Amino acid sequence: GTWNPEFFFQNTTIFDNHPRGKYDVYVGEYACNANVGGGNMRAALSEAAFISGMERNGDLVKMTSYAPLLENRNDRSWAVNLIWLDTDQVLGRSSYYVQQMAAENRPTYNVKSNMTMSTPRIADYNEGRFGFGSWHTQVEFKDVKLTGADGAPIDLDLNKAVKKEGEWSLDNGLLKQTSLREPAKYIVDGFNGNQFTLEFKVRKEGGNEGFFLYFGLSEDSNKGFVYNVAGWNNGTTAVEGVIGGRTSGVAGDRVSHSLETDKWYDAKLVVTPQKSELFMDGKLILAHAPETTPLQFFSSGYDEATGEVIVKVVNSEAQSYPLRIKLDGVDSVEKTGKVISLSAASDMDENSFEEPMKISPKESEYKGFGKSFDYTFPPFSYTILRVKAK
Repeated sequence: GTWNPEFFFQNTTIFDNHPRGKYDVYVGEYACNANVGGGNMRAALSEAAFISGMERNGDLVKMTSYAPLLENRNDRSWAVNLIWLDTDQVLGRSSYYVQQMAAENRPTYNVKSNMTMSTPRIADYNEGRFGFGSWHTQVEFKDVKLTGADGAPIDLDLNKAVKKEGEWSLDNGLLKQTSLREPAKYIVDGFNGNQFTLEFKVRKEGGNEGFFLYFGLSEDSNKGFVYNVAGWNNGTTAVEGVIGGRTSGVAGDRVSHSLETDKWYDAKLVVTPQKSELFMDGKLILAHAPETTPLQFFSSGYDEATGEVIVKVVNSEAQSYPLRIKLDGVDSVEKTGKVISLSAASDMDENSFEEPMKISPKESEYKGFGKSFDYTFPPFSYTILRVKAK
């Protein structure tokens, strides 16, 4: 699959409410490999954020591994790899150094933190197009009706589509998708907005899941949101972000929800700038409010062998991030400790064979630690503080 930074930033809590007791988890193959060049700093920071969530759930997630791992620069098979090599040189990407830092600074046990990420801010949906779609499912739509904020009907010509993927036909108002494409999409031209009501009838004819309902899509249809209705093998409905034309991970709540085959449903999507609601047969299924993606992430633990509190902070923003850190429950804290930091001037920066250490960890001494202390984390950085404490 392809996974962009937003997926990892938005899914750091994916294991927080996972059931315990039946099994442990091995995350056997993960990498940020879309919209990040050959593996830039933004990719590395999103992986560091995701790692913080896995570390925080270390009672469940026992082991992880990055993939793909090795690649010869003269015989490339994958867009993003951890280590590049040729006949006389080996290059670690910024993602490699994130893995190295996380592995070399594992605590004996986690220490509870009152924050795991910065607080998302309420945002507005962009004014954009809407559309229909599906995933490995044949589906039909009809009686499509669009009204504006004032309740007045908006004329639509479903024959006009800015993007079609899959096998679509339109006959006497019946829009039909007959392929098992993953995903199929039909993005309607002629309307851009973030305050409207869309009503239609929908029927699943065959396949694994339900249907997609896109909205707030950019002019090129590559960015926005989608209601994935009865997705995940016809079991769950959730809103997902759309980045680069692909779903980028769940944004908000998930609800258990399924659709019967060969049954017509009345569907309604109500969109305002700061909220959307999906109704099926008059029942509210799911509501969603757009938020900014958190760009700071935190995890902490204690290393019994060295007697150090380990604090890990990801700052994926272009500005420095000042933070006051308080260590509760400790008797004493040494003022002098260690800082290990990976940072870049831009989140688009990458290591190269010409500059193999452009993005690499820097270790320094810090003399300002205490039971309560201030630290300013650089832009585009992954920083580990090691604080001697008893």
